[in-house]
Amino acid sequence: MGAIRGLKSLMAIFTVIPIREGQFSEEVVKYLPLTIIVGVFYGVLAGVIYAGLAFVLPAFASAAIMLLIVYLLNGFFHVDGLVDFGDGIAAFGDKQKKLSAMKDTRVGAGGLILTILITITTVSLYSAIPYAQLFLFIFAIEVLCKNSLLACATIGKPYESGIGKQFVEGMNKKKLLASTLLSLTFLIIIIFSYVYFLDLSIACEIKLFLLISPAISIIAGASIALLANRSFGCVTGDVLGASHEISRLILLALTVAVITLYA
Repeated sequence: MGAIRGLKSLMAIFTVIPIREGQFSEEVVKYLPLTIIVGVFYGVLAGVIYAGLAFVLPAFASAAIMLLIVYLLNGFFHVDGLVDFGDGIAAFGDKQKKLSAMKDTRVGAGGLILTILITITTVSLYSAIPYAQLFLFIFAIEVLCKNSLLACATIGKPYESGIGKQFVEGMNKKKLLASTLLSLTFLIIIIFSYVYFLDLSIACEIKLFLLISPAISIIAGASIALLANRSFGCVTGDVLGASHEISRLILLALTVAVITLYA
């Protein structure tokens, strides 16, 4: 399997787009750092959608619709994990009871409340980004969320089955370094494009923040993995999905804070 087929398989996992020869297999794990390319796809799409909607709708409504479209495109893949993760964290008992609660098909109060709060806060933070910098930061966030997910997989302990197990067992520090460098490369490209092609100014502090944000994404994803290892004894596919959405919130909060201070 080549890199192109590996990328097709990753697109099939992270989107609802029907892709030929996109089945996940053990060989795909060699190309897990290319998950960042999937983030680039979502970043461009989300940035264009939000920028277009914000011309005619209020910022909050535009952000909500944009996020909904992203969720629809990934089949609520990560949100479903966030709901289950919340149920597991909220459950009482030992690791096995918490793991059972996370795997229960019924939605509990913990998962529901966590998902609602994170979603509302995420939309609010998106709507706080100035219009001139919307595409820049939306693109960056989608790329960095994928790197957080890979960081979570790198630090996590594998569950006994599922795609999550293949991600956790397939990731290592070398692949995480590759995905992080790939993330940084795309961030440098988008910063360069903003400054030299679009002739838009970006404060030096914001540029610096963007350049160190891949490291922040690793810390966010690794922290969630450590929490899951302690709470459940492993990192499942649900935990990986949750790490994607929680890292999005963390990165967005830091982004808005930096913009408020230095824009």
